[in-house]
Amino acid sequence: MAKIHLIGGEKGGVGKSFFARVLLDYCRRESKKIDIELFDVDRTNPDVGLIYEPHKYQQFLENNPDNSNGKVQQVYFSDNFLESDLVDVIFEKALTQTMLVNLPAQVAPLLNKWIEKHDLLTLGGAKGITFVHWFLCTGGYESIQLFKDSVNKYKGQMPHVLVRNNGLCFSWEHLLEDVELAAAIRKYRIKVIDLPPLEYKERNLIDANKWTFTAALNEDSLGMIGQQRIKMFLDKAYEQIEKGEEIVPVPVSKTKKRNSSDSSKAKTAKNGTSSGKNGDSASKNGTSASKNGTSASKNGNSATKDGEDSANQPSSVEPIPTEKEDPSNIGF
Repeated sequence: MAKIHLIGGEKGGVGKSFFARVLLDYCRRESKKIDIELFDVDRTNPDVGLIYEPHKYQQFLENNPDNSNGKVQQVYFSDNFLESDLVDVIFEKALTQTMLVNLPAQVAPLLNKWIEKHDLLTLGGAKGITFVHWFLCTGGYESIQLFKDSVNKYKGQMPHVLVRNNGLCFSWEHLLEDVELAAAIRKYRIKVIDLPPLEYKERNLIDANKWTFTAALNEDSLGMIGQQRIKMFLDKAYEQIEKGEEIVPVPVSKTKKRNSSDSSKAKTAKNGTSSGKNGDSASKNGTSASKNGTSASKNGNSATKDGEDSANQPSSVEPIPTEKEDPSNIGF
């Protein structure tokens, strides 16, 4: 299934472009070589495009090319109805290639309008295209609220990844107290990853020289220690991208536990009836069935003991879905 990876966060300065660059390096490094196309749809400051595809994006800024002169049209979201179809090419190309879209700040209304107007989630399902929204978060109240707004808007129809920017927030314990956030993460099986911080010195030099992270690894001017810091940063970031994890699961309510217990009893009764039927069949097998019956009786006692142990366990939590069961697989 093809993917359209949206790199957002809705606010400015949350690390959208920085993380987009990390993702691009992750996809394009020698060991991966994932065929991914960048669309930097920030019309006035396509900073990721200027680093990874400088000729094309510099041309946009200097010449403002359009289709009339035979050049490639710059792609961006616009509330001008004459330009509203510019971003359609992102979806069209996703039929054959993975897309990475670096979103500007305050683009949610236009993005949502584009998706809803053309029912792209339904069309994407029919064509094998999935949107994945990597949402950069600073840990601040407004940043968290914007993330919850996006999640509640799509209600699991668009997989979200909460990217906690550790370069802007050093502790995330306060999120554990946000019951609404925890409930949404569990309900929609949202991935949560941490973007590690990068030392200011190296980051400033990379930005000033418009290096990709891969290029910076080979820059002698950074020195061996500087190159090592970048390597360690990338190793941690790539590990997070591949892993993903959930926030602490929400405890099951007493009502849910009681319902679960009633359900278990019903299943046990049903299994007992089934065992009776199987017993009739087993009796036909004579002596062999009798021997097996003795063994089954021992196993039955063991099962009863296990059941008692289970009943004595403290309050449980909802099971964390396995990767196989998880419908929000974010892989490239």
